[in-house]
Amino acid sequence: MSVLVIGTGFIGCALAERLSSMGAKTYLFGSTPIRKQSQLGRMTHLQGRLPSAEFSNALVEIKPEDVVFCAGLSDISLSFKNQFEDYYQCAAMTTYVVTELARLGIGSRVIFLSSAAVYSPVASESDIINENSRIGPVSPYGCSRYLGEEALRLYCRQNQLGYCITRIFSCYGIGLEKRVIWDFCKQLSQYGQIHSQSPAGVRRDYLHIEDLAKALSTIILSKTKYSTINVASGTSVLISDIATVLTERYRQHGTTAQPIFSNSQPSGNPMFWRADTSLLKSIGFEPSVRMDEGLAEYADWAFERLKNGE
Repeated sequence: MSVLVIGTGFIGCALAERLSSMGAKTYLFGSTPIRKQSQLGRMTHLQGRLPSAEFSNALVEIKPEDVVFCAGLSDISLSFKNQFEDYYQCAAMTTYVVTELARLGIGSRVIFLSSAAVYSPVASESDIINENSRIGPVSPYGCSRYLGEEALRLYCRQNQLGYCITRIFSCYGIGLEKRVIWDFCKQLSQYGQIHSQSPAGVRRDYLHIEDLAKALSTIILSKTKYSTINVASGTSVLISDIATVLTERYRQHGTTAQPIFSNSQPSGNPMFWRADTSLLKSIGFEPSVRMDEGLAEYADWAFERLKNGE
């Protein structure tokens, strides 16, 4: 099995590392240097950007069975400031990848990493989001992902290419230096207390990065085509509970203050996210990293990373 992973970010590198450890011939394409140099011995890193002759040449040389699109911006708040760039890096580049495969006559299946941000916000914490739930993004980020999905469906079907859309909810893990959990750890390291911009009642459905890479690998190995699959744990957790776990972990470093939460939710961020993961489970995936254990590991790593002001 040969797989070309586009994007050398947090998820792209984790997925490529897992695939290569499973024996897949793995190629990682992107412009950002790989942080963990140990990964290079188990995969081939191809330096380049989209669109480019380097990418086209890589497709011709590799002729991968699967192409996994992990590229694009990955920050909801920044998508409000960089709306066109967010669209270009996601929807436009997805179109480029598919049409380039068609132009070169390469029949790869395309796995597109989308987001739960494409869904319309739900009204209650008891509402569970399945793959047929109503679409209604409330951020440029979610809109770009949905436009990427639509481009993928259209151009893959027109060119007889297989595809699979994976809607990722929330992830965390060592190496991720952005989003809520990192921000909480940064505040604890710098100020000794969490000041959340969100209310205490916000819920998210998290997967540890190891489980996320495992889930995506399971989807790739399943040879699923023309499908949309939620990628999540199927369990929602309160942001306030995450803050409490991190604060307790930081107590060993002298933190005693309790978290403080806002009364309003930032634009583009729904209150409740919980996925129906029946389809993902039906192809053999079950998460293996417990949230409390993953958070403790992450908190210890973040403390060491931040203690010298990094």
